[in-house]
Amino acid sequence: VLPKVMEVLIHPVPEKTRAAAAMSSFAAWRALMSGVSFHYIDNLNYEPAFFSICCAHQTEGKTATRMPSECILADVIEADRAHRDQEDKWREKTAGLGANKDRPVAPQLPIRIVEADMTNPAFVKRAVNAQGFSLYTYAEELEKLHRLTGLSEIIRTAYDGGRYGQERVSASSVCQQVEHLRWSFNVSTTPQTARKKFKSEMLNGTLTRLSFST
Repeated sequence: VLPKVMEVLIHPVPEKTRAAAAMSSFAAWRALMSGVSFHYIDNLNYEPAFFSICCAHQTEGKTATRMPSECILADVIEADRAHRDQEDKWREKTAGLGANKDRPVAPQLPIRIVEADMTNPAFVKRAVNAQGFSLYTYAEELEKLHRLTGLSEIIRTAYDGGRYGQERVSASSVCQQVEHLRWSFNVSTTPQTARKKFKSEMLNGTLTRLSFST
């Protein structure tokens, strides 16, 4: 038996995909949480992290599982849109200025729904500015996350709420750390791609942190 709100959310989804849609929605719920943790069997408190992979041969059902998440994240999507507009205005102002003391400072705005096509520096910056909330990513294909170097390590770090960042010596490089990495995602893929991606991840703990639906 599902909670009433979950039943309402998955009702418009085709019946065969409702279980996967309900399972996938937890990653979206995570983006609304701040300061929530659970007491685990190892006597430590952990914040939740959900990495949901919908694995199927066809695209149609996988796309349907996204509908509940879009409803859950409606307010976050709207806030992110406004913050991205402010970032775009800053980019327009600085486009022809060059690096000098008159250059406007970049706005430190929380943008919580991040694209799969992102680099590690962009990921760190978004995590630092998230104001204690979790980042969320949706990708139609698992391969879209390929630009994140060390994806498996990032998944394990975010699941455990560990420290994440990067050190660089160049003045123009991103050199930031976030004390607790918070990130969840919903990703679709095919069985063949999933096998290829995770065949070398059997013993490092990555698979135990992933949630697969079909």
